[in-house]
Amino acid sequence: MKINKLKEVLIKEKITQVQLSKFLSVSQKTISIRLKNNDWSIIDAEKIRIFLKKETVDEIFFRR
Repeated sequence: MKINKLKEVLIKEKITQVQLSKFLSVSQKTISIRLKNNDWSIIDAEKIRIFLKKETVDEIFFRR
């Protein structure tokens, strides 16, 4: 999912937390993001972008 599309979904659905998880054989990598007042600027979008390019994301969890 592209970052802009992810941003649109987050704002539209008023989602308060997102977990991007990559399950590995031994360990688990997780990025958790919290949205406050639907303010996208509080999120370090560049870190998400780098993560999505670098890792294969197996699961994306959306939590309200």
